[in-house]
Amino acid sequence: MLDYRNCNPFIVSLVSFLSCLNYQHTVPLNHHTLKLLKYWTWQFVVIRLICSILMISLQLLRLYSSWVSWTFTIILNISISLALYSLVVFYHVFALYSEFFFLLLFLLSKL
Repeated sequence: MLDYRNCNPFIVSLVSFLSCLNYQHTVPLNHHTLKLLKYWTWQFVVIRLICSILMISLQLLRLYSSWVSWTFTIILNISISLALYSLVVFYHVFALYSEFFFLLLFLLSKL
């Protein structure tokens, strides 16, 4: 057992964070889960397109201030995080079915 009383608080929080990464989550393999992962991934594509068009038009109209930039940054970071999380969950769901992985990718593209 490690004694954390004399350790740096940053090291303690880093160790606790890394131990949480090793926690095994179970995700059910059903149609609802697959649709949810698909929506989480596609939301990035849509939000990125809309934000890009808005950023360009606001810059052309000279209305693009620093708070607008921060707003777009926060929105895009949340969207990217959700899309990457869905890809990690997708990988973990199908890691057990690795021999059928390419067949499943093909079938999911038809959903």
